[in-house]
Amino acid sequence: MRYTPSLFRGFMVKYFQWCWRRSETVAHSPEEFFGFRAEDVQEIHFKKQGVSVAGAWFRLKDGRVFDQYAHPSEPDPCYYDTTTH
Repeated sequence: MRYTPSLFRGFMVKYFQWCWRRSETVAHSPEEFFGFRAEDVQEIHFKKQGVSVAGAWFRLKDGRVFDQYAHPSEPDPCYYDTTTH
């Protein structure tokens, strides 16, 4: 199954709103918070080696990876277990 940018944007909205409600960002939109658009996302990873809690990592089409808090993360695919794409 191929996921669409609207699904990726749904995850972006979820994590942006979570951070906004906790006053962890002053951004006005998910795109401003993350620094990319849903159309830039290639896949989402939900597990990363060395991280004990579940999360979300957005892998962009250019190879960069960002976590659900918009922090850059390790781009090497071998660190990630589960993806949606």
